[in-house]
Amino acid sequence: MKKKEFMVLFAVILGMCLTSCSKNEVEDMTVNVNVTPQAISLYYKGTKQLTSTNATSWISEDEFVAKVDNNGVVTGEHVGTTKIIATNGASSASCVVTIIPKYNLYDTPVQNWGASPSEIKSKEKHELMSSESTSSSSMLAYNYTNESDKPVLLTYLFENGKLSRITVFVALQQYENAVKYLQERYTPIYAEKTDYFLMFTDAYTKDKMKSVMSVQITKVNGTELTTISYIPASEQ
Repeated sequence: MKKKEFMVLFAVILGMCLTSCSKNEVEDMTVNVNVTPQAISLYYKGTKQLTSTNATSWISEDEFVAKVDNNGVVTGEHVGTTKIIATNGASSASCVVTIIPKYNLYDTPVQNWGASPSEIKSKEKHELMSSESTSSSSMLAYNYTNESDKPVLLTYLFENGKLSRITVFVALQQYENAVKYLQERYTPIYAEKTDYFLMFTDAYTKDKMKSVMSVQITKVNGTELTTISYIPASEQ
């Protein structure tokens, strides 16, 4: 092999080697992302600053539960758990965010729309108060009381053997607490303040909505009560 040809071949091989080494160096220089802290708990509308020296963007897996801004400040939106992810495009890390309630007026009911009475009974953990049925409809009533001085009666209503409505009855004096209870868990969509009637739903977009909730003051056998109703979002 002539010296000139040898030098050309050497230059090509050297160039390939340098290119390969440069690529490996870039890969080795990838900066890992860390998030501090890695888990937090917030109340509804509470905020918390997350820190990461290497993150270039922040993302919430579920903005209905918690949102995050470009600086890593998390805001609690509704009761639940989600992840906040910090990333720089090549690396990422996450923080588990749990939004906890201040108001626990009653436990969240079983919202399996279309379920049969037997299916609801199998999932319910509360005391069954009564069970009534006719040829076309039926009802299951449960004691949902969390505190002895704040009684809560919850009823599941069925049409043609399928769950179609849930109604919760609490004392008239619990109206304000009932509204705050719903605000922590759901987003408002309608209000008639003159009639003390408010409506909420469980998602920001219609395609994700499963249930619609309402709260109002009603009379039952001559007694004014605060009534919370749940219906399938498909009926709206």
